[in-house]
Parts: sequence; structure tokens; C-alpha cells
Amino acid sequence: MSYENARHRGRLLNIDVAADLFGSYSTEKKMGAVKQVLAGSDTPIYLTPEFIGCDDNRNVYNMPFLLNDDGTPWWEANAYLCYLVENKHVMSRPTDDARRKAARLLDYKLFTEDEGFDWLDFSGRRLSSRPTYRYFYYLCEIRALSAASVNQYTSDVYSFYEYTSRSWHPESIQMERVDSVKTIRVYYQSYKYSSSREVLKRSQTKRTPGTSKIPTGYVREDGEVLRPLNVEQISELKKIVNGSSWEPIERLIVLFSLLTGARKQTVLTIRLRHIRMLSDMEPQSDGSYKLQVGPGTLINTKNSKKHNIYIPSQLRTELIIYGHCEQSRKRREKFKLKYRMEYPGLPEFEEDDLYLFMSDQGNCYYMATDDPRHPIVKSRPSGQVVDNLKRKIFRGATDNFPRDFYYHWLRATYAFLLWLGLQKSIDSGTLSESEALSFIQNRLSHKSRETTENYLKLFKNIDVQFMAQELFEDILFSGSMMDNDQR
Repeated sequence: MSYENARHRGRLLNIDVAADLFGSYSTEKKMGAVKQVLAGSDTPIYLTPEFIGCDDNRNVYNMPFLLNDDGTPWWEANAYLCYLVENKHVMSRPTDDARRKAARLLDYKLFTEDEGFDWLDFSGRRLSSRPTYRYFYYLCEIRALSAASVNQYTSDVYSFYEYTSRSWHPESIQMERVDSVKTIRVYYQSYKYSSSREVLKRSQTKRTPGTSKIPTGYVREDGEVLRPLNVEQISELKKIVNGSSWEPIERLIVLFSLLTGARKQTVLTIRLRHIRMLSDMEPQSDGSYKLQVGPGTLINTKNSKKHNIYIPSQLRTELIIYGHCEQSRKRREKFKLKYRMEYPGLPEFEEDDLYLFMSDQGNCYYMATDDPRHPIVKSRPSGQVVDNLKRKIFRGATDNFPRDFYYHWLRATYAFLLWLGLQKSIDSGTLSESEALSFIQNRLSHKSRETTENYLKLFKNIDVQFMAQELFEDILFSGSMMDNDQR
């Protein structure tokens, strides 16, 4: 169950389906307009949908709606929330962000009510008498929120006033009295070039800590700090997941990422159609099977980036076996039954589009963006299963296994295994280090070569023992972490 603020109850409402929210009304009939009945009036009005002839994009789901303390609508805030949603592409209109902003705006409104002043009154000469400045002090000193949280709250409030001053109260709200803003120039540098840009700096912000230094033995990728497991830890992980308490689906979720470098949203949105594609696919020259992921494939990726993953032969075999096993079939049947009961108005899933990995209750572990339920459901599954698997790994791990390990480390470990596997060719001179770097960059789909180079610097500092090549061939070449008697 998602967290609910008791103070927001009765003030922050959720409209399950806001039908034709961005249609336009007129007393004149226009092309595509539909006649509507207006209560208490004999004058006909006509609704022109936002998109004529396209039913799917007309509705907005789980739209937040704010009320004043007397139960009347907070018109300015609700108009602002509509503005936020309307100015998103119709294919990406989930209202998650709008609901978060609505909660922060209501928090501000409740503060002004508790303090007994008008949120529109900025007539005070002293800054401390103006509502936004008083709220800033309250967040910092009374609630003692972190700098990042304070900046988020005040940013949302400031953006709301910007909209309100343009669209509702242009004469009474002067933005320079809401907050003091100045333009500053920010300088930044990458390994290729340095540059700068101008940004607006508000007075109602707190300084946030700069990007922390990367600890020794770690690498930063897409804002996340991670590191590969070393040789001994990989061997221990292999032993753990081959334990009798581990189900095939749990092993596959772990080894899929380890053997392909795929992130959790990619692993958990694989569908049956991809298993059938793998069955009919011819292998690459290295024996792996190339599968495209990202937009248009039904498989989610970070930032909706289209790229390829390369599935080793043995992993392909185990995925095909699992896709046709009795456990997988029963979970799909549960999913279809629940789906028909809970969402009778939505189009049914094609068999090929069903998720490969599902819970024993018939639920998906990660809801893909193309899932018909995606715009409707307030709290979507987002891969929490990997946290459960991490805890299960810890229960069977020794003290030598890192306690800060998490699922995304498997991606870095995959890169490390690739590096180990290329060592013979590099040492013999048949492959240059630059070519090896390009190979790893391609397999990890790194946009920036700098990211891959950071991995390489890290790998060179890892003490690789004699068993490393054997481990690579045993795991990555065969594509399995399962012991022979479990295949």
C-alpha cells in the first residue's frame, strides 16, 4: 500500500478517469464535436475532443484535484496541474509527477492556512512577512528537511506562482516579490571538452552537496555508483543461486543480468514473443544471440534507448525451457484471469505479449510502458523483486560477500567478465586494447566512451587470479551459472 498523508485526506482527491480533459467546449457545432447536456440550461453546448477519432488519447487517468479548506476547488492549482499534464506528449501522460507536485502544493497551502495568511498576499515590505519566504524558513528550520527536499518544495511552489501570475493574477502577483532570482553562469568539464551555461538561481534554495567522489574500486554509470564482484565473489554467487532453495525463475533473473549486462527493467519486461524469436534465431559468430531491446520491441530500457543485448547459448536454452515449463504456464494463466477480472474494459494481452517472468500470484514484476494498464495504475510494479533476491543472496553469503551489493552490480560484473575473456587475445596481440574497449562499449551500449574507459581503469586495478580465465569460460562462454547436474 502506498504512503498516504493523513492531512491531505479530503483535500487531495484522485480522479480515476478524467474523460476528454483537454477537449474544448463551444456553443457552435464544429467538425467532430459532440453535443453535451449542461445541467440547469437549455442551451446546447458541443465538446470537440482533443484528438478527433482517437479514443485512446482522450482520457487522463489518476488526475489529482485539490480543494480549499471550505471544500471548494482550488482553481488556480488545479488549472496548473492540468497545464503540467497537457504539455506532455499524449504517449507519456501518466500523472505520477503531477500527483507529487499536487501534494507539495497542498503542503504549502496547509502551511499558509495554519499560519493564518493569504497565499496571494505579497504586500509585505519585509521578506519575512511574505508567504513563500516564511515557508522557506519553515522547511529549513522547523521541519529541518534536507537541502534537496527543500529545493524541490520551493521549486514547485515557485513554478506554480509563475503560472498563476501569467494566467490568473497578472496584476496582483509580482514574481520579484515571490522570490529573488538572479542569473549565474555554471562551468562544467568532461574528458573531451569544457563549457558553461547560464542558469537561474533562486534565493529560496539551499546549497546541495556536490557529486561525491567515487570510492576506490567503484565506477559511476548514469549517476549510479557500482562495482563488479571479484573472482571469488562471482564463484560464491554461483554457489548461492545453485542452492536448493532457489527456484529456476530466481536463478534466471540473476544470471540474465550477469550474462548480458541488462538492467532490471529490460530483464523483467522480456515477453514470450522474444523467447520464440530466440528459438528461431541463428547465432552470431561468437555463438551468442542478438536481441534488440527498447522502443518498438516491448522490452523497456533506461531512457527508452534502443540497443542490442547478446544472449549466450546456454542462457538462451534455459530461457526457452522456462518459457515452456509448467510453472511459467500456470503463472501466465493466473495473470490472464486476474487481468480479465480487474480490467474488463482494456484490450486483452496477446499470448505472445505476456511477460516471461511473473510472480506466483500472476503479477508482473515490472510494468512495461506499453502495458495497457500503465496509464491507469497509480502504483506500478517497478522491479522490487530484485531487492528480494538481494536479501536472499545475503542469507546464503559468507562474510566475504559485499554487503553493499545490489542487482545493478551484475551489469558491472558482466563487463568484468568480458574483460577477462578478452585478455588472451590482448596478450597475444591479436586484439588491441582499443578494440577490446570498443567491444565492451558496444556490449554495454555506452553512449560515452569515457564511461567504458572508467570501467577499464577499474578492471586494471583488480587482482585477477589464475582461475579468472577458467571462470570466464565456465560462466560467460557457456552462458550458465547452473551446475551441470541442474541443467
